[in-house]
Amino acid sequence: MSGLVSIVSPLIRTDGAATTHGSVQSAIDNLAKQMQNAINGVTGGLNSPQILAQSGVPATVTGTLTQTVLATIPITANALGPNGALRIKFSAQATNNTNNKTITVALAGVSAWGISTGVSTAGTIESGLEIKNVGVQNSQIWTRTNASPWTSTATGSLPVSSVNMAVAQVLTITGMLAVNTDYLTLATYTVELLNP
Repeated sequence: MSGLVSIVSPLIRTDGAATTHGSVQSAIDNLAKQMQNAINGVTGGLNSPQILAQSGVPATVTGTLTQTVLATIPITANALGPNGALRIKFSAQATNNTNNKTITVALAGVSAWGISTGVSTAGTIESGLEIKNVGVQNSQIWTRTNASPWTSTATGSLPVSSVNMAVAQVLTITGMLAVNTDYLTLATYTVELLNP
């Protein structure tokens, strides 16, 4: 309250002179800045992570060897700024055997990251990755946050893509089986938008 008093006090004239519109507007602007700073201190700022999509409804692929879309997340034009990022977290379950199963994340049809398993002990997975613009809206680098016990199919240097985020795009999570009697279920996912 003391901040409000210090802003409003100069507007109360004791000499009978009129307060000018400019001084009132200046005081209002200062108050707005102080309020925004207080909000930023409590919430982490206006650019806190924003959830674009989230689901706990299972989506399963079985009975086919075709890559199957398990989740589709639309991203509006300019939602991802020049230094923005998408953070994707998901959990999945699969038939517990040595047959290969693959989950792939693609942005605008460009797949730079996937995970697969053929290990008999890998019946479940919790994983995540980030897709980060690199100072411009049409160039990204992909980084894995974790993928255990499955491993990434990306090799060598960090994967990159050249997707124009100044226009609307779609992020997909797909599943594919090597044996059609197996199953692969995307159990949960969260996609967050991060802009500095």
